[in-house]
Amino acid sequence: ELKSIGANAFNRCENLSSIRLPEGLLNIGYQAFYLCESLSSIRIPATTTNLGESIFAYCTNLTQVVLECQINKLPEWTFYGCTSLVDVSMPQGMTEVGEYAFYDCDALEEVYHDGTEDERESVSEQIKNDVPSFSGVTEGGSDSIGSTTIESTTTDENGSTIKTDKEVAETEDTTIDIEVNHTKPSTGNDVYDVTIDVNIDGKDGWDEM
Repeated sequence: ELKSIGANAFNRCENLSSIRLPEGLLNIGYQAFYLCESLSSIRIPATTTNLGESIFAYCTNLTQVVLECQINKLPEWTFYGCTSLVDVSMPQGMTEVGEYAFYDCDALEEVYHDGTEDERESVSEQIKNDVPSFSGVTEGGSDSIGSTTIESTTTDENGSTIKTDKEVAETEDTTIDIEVNHTKPSTGNDVYDVTIDVNIDGKDGWDEM
């Protein structure tokens, strides 16, 4: 069972368009999805209790986010530079927005909050520090965020083998190591291709790193 996504786990996976985070996930580390420029939507499950800073910074295609995580503060720089971000849903109990969490998110239109009126007003004022044109937080949440499932596979192609096993190992402190292993292509050159295999809505796809 996946408990934690480590720091920089998917940093600069520029072709990763979407990902489904499983229930049971507790932690997402620093800059885990930094500069994933194709990522369009994300849902963070209710089991998540810790988020690192800058986890979605510069995800310039990110438009929709559902935060079901049980945290009181959105960390600093979370959505920094997410210039396409339009729709965010926040959980009850979230009352603080870290510095620069929404900086340069000028497309932001709707932020939904499941909490009290006081919580919504507090969050709204903090968002306006980064987005002066923001109109305010709305009661409620949003649904229907697209998703994908990450799977670990080994692919062999006519002697040119690229092995992409994401070894997910739960240690004593419940951290997860994601490793990508590969072999030299059969072309005989010294260039190694490193990829992550991602299952997108039932179809295999490749994300180059």
